[in-house]
Amino acid sequence: MSSAITHGQQPRRSVTVARAIKIAAAIMAVMIFALGVLSVMALEKFNSSLKEVTESRIGVIAFDVQDNIEQGLALGINLQALQNVQDTIRRAQGRDKKISAIYVIGRQGETLYRVPDAAPDLTAEAVEKFRKASGKGPLGSLRDGNFLNAFTTLQNSFSQTVGILLIKYDASSLQDRYVAFRAIFFRQVLIFLFAGIAVATVAIWILLNKFDAMDAALAASIDSNALAETSAGTERPTELAAFKAKEREALEDISAAEALLVTK
Repeated sequence: MSSAITHGQQPRRSVTVARAIKIAAAIMAVMIFALGVLSVMALEKFNSSLKEVTESRIGVIAFDVQDNIEQGLALGINLQALQNVQDTIRRAQGRDKKISAIYVIGRQGETLYRVPDAAPDLTAEAVEKFRKASGKGPLGSLRDGNFLNAFTTLQNSFSQTVGILLIKYDASSLQDRYVAFRAIFFRQVLIFLFAGIAVATVAIWILLNKFDAMDAALAASIDSNALAETSAGTERPTELAAFKAKEREALEDISAAEALLVTK
């Protein structure tokens, strides 16, 4: 009997394991898809936020330089004749080590001031690109390889644009920060994924075992009811045969009594 139960439990247990693996695999697929979508969105959000923070940081420096230069322009002095521009942009470069160069461009696209002094000349195409983009907002920005170009217009007291202030920022550090964040982020995602799969697998295993126990109890109850009905069915014919035998004996006694009365 025990061996039969053992052989019956082994197939049931293998079926439970197979079902648990299938359900866990389905949950794993759903979690991987969901975490993949969320990871892409989170990384894009981080990259966008990192760029916005960097542009904001450069913007503070750019607007400070712009304000100093425009104070001189408000006095009616031409941009190329201002005396403090070179010192102003040199101090601005010293505020952030990632600023590779600062340019002050004149109305005709010529470079009036620059730091460092050995900074390369700007091409006419680049200047025209900055001039067109500078009218779209207080601070424009364009990515050029490893550099983030932030620029703003310089205006005189009559709100006339007389030049462009350009700050070239080394954006390679942004990529390094992004790569470092991505590595940490994916490590956390993998830990969460494996922990979630482990918890889900254990929960599924417990639920399936409870379900199998309930199923076995129900099957045993049904089998016991069927056995009781079979036993009751076998007992009823026996009682009926005994009743008929007693009936025949009674009829025989009645017949014998009638025959005795007739004889007398």
